[in-house]
Amino acid sequence: MEVTYYVALPFVGADDGIAAGEAVECINPNAAVMRAETLSRKPGYVGAVAFSRSGDPATGDFGDAKVVRKIRPRARRSERTMKLRQQRDRAAAPAHTGAGARDPDATAHRHFDSRGGAAARA
Repeated sequence: MEVTYYVALPFVGADDGIAAGEAVECINPNAAVMRAETLSRKPGYVGAVAFSRSGDPATGDFGDAKVVRKIRPRARRSERTMKLRQQRDRAAAPAHTGAGARDPDATAHRHFDSRGGAAARA
């Protein structure tokens, strides 16, 4: 009798690279993916994979594992927020601040009058 097992397998950082963690059997492929995603976010884990494997447990004859999904941990929110703020601050920085830089208050500004036309304002 052939059965299919669904498994979430996390990976942990090791001194010499990456090592497999403890596999968790799940009831269906969606549960395996959700469990793998959860495991990949735990401290010390560097990712996870959800896979299935079919075969006959009585004879021990199993086919190759089929990967359902590979999960890499996403950057923590604080790390992402910090990177976005740094990018925003770099983009907002004046392009030229050295000698001879233009004074923004000395330039003419344009605004729209009540009729929708542009008018110069010093």
